[in-house]
Amino acid sequence: MTATAALSLVSILSAGCAQFDDSQSAPFSPVAGPGENFGEPPAPNTPPDLEQREPSPGQGESPDLPPQTPDEREECEDPDPAVIATCLEPTSAVVGLPDSAEAIIAERDTGEMFLVSDAEAPKPWARIAPDEGAVVSLALSPSYAQDRLVYAVVVSGGETKVARIAEGDEAKIVADGLPGSENGRAGIAFDDDEMLVGVGREVLGFPEFEGVGQAGPPTTVASTDSPISDLCAGPGIFPGVYATTGGTAGGDLMRVDEGASIRVWSWPDQPSVHGCAVTTTGPAVAIPDAERVDMVVVDPASGTAPAPPSAVAEGQYGRLSGVGLMAGNALVGTTTNKAGGSPVPTDDRAIILPISGSSADERT
Repeated sequence: MTATAALSLVSILSAGCAQFDDSQSAPFSPVAGPGENFGEPPAPNTPPDLEQREPSPGQGESPDLPPQTPDEREECEDPDPAVIATCLEPTSAVVGLPDSAEAIIAERDTGEMFLVSDAEAPKPWARIAPDEGAVVSLALSPSYAQDRLVYAVVVSGGETKVARIAEGDEAKIVADGLPGSENGRAGIAFDDDEMLVGVGREVLGFPEFEGVGQAGPPTTVASTDSPISDLCAGPGIFPGVYATTGGTAGGDLMRVDEGASIRVWSWPDQPSVHGCAVTTTGPAVAIPDAERVDMVVVDPASGTAPAPPSAVAEGQYGRLSGVGLMAGNALVGTTTNKAGGSPVPTDDRAIILPISGSSADERT
């Protein structure tokens, strides 16, 4: 199936671009605050061997596969009908839309954002200027049905920022001066109406932010033993926020909710655990080095996983780094094969993933 003829994008959201109150206070300095420490005091720096395992942002791209021009993207075809976007730059930031089988994805280093689905070809949605930094995580506004806003975490050097974006509009920075990322990643999610940002080894909360102007100084909600890769919010029977973390001791899925931190599942052999999204049975977690997404089934009573996760699309698409949940409990995954993997001509890609698991073990 081709990316241009058979894969498509549902019509752009009917609501017009949101209007913002641009009155903003001066940039703030984050409140360090002791918060609540949910684990042993962390080491101050990322271990050197972890840094060697993970490519630096923008590094590891194949010299044989340069960035695609718009015309080349249009002609980029993938035979797999599950692939809904092709010839992207490395993409790990993805968020599904709750009212349609669509998702918004963002290329890490270009800042280009696309609306993707299995019905039409990808369509440009918005853009975050590359000089702001690398786009690493996306979350919908708590009032998305009304305001159609998306929030993005951007990491750059020793600073982390949060941008607010509407379709076709320029990004507005609502929080800057946040601590720098230890691993080139960070996460964002909303717990009810409160914006949470996971960066370094802290989950920061913005209890006074109501979506207008600057977010104001954050408070420390929780601490983790290892650097945070992503955050994802869990509705329904899985309330609260989950964090993925990684380090030389392995990766973890943590639940951070109402002043408690619970280790849901651990991957001792996987120091790199990336994106997450919460399904009706529990979180889906991207494991890029293992080239799969793990479905973690959570016991609502204990909040932990009673059995090992089931693997989805293992070995089929390479480095699956981002994952999002669309309407109908459908998963969309994104790849970063051009940054540390073994890219094929149609990489990087966005793919509809089988939520029940997969036994595939060959790249397409």
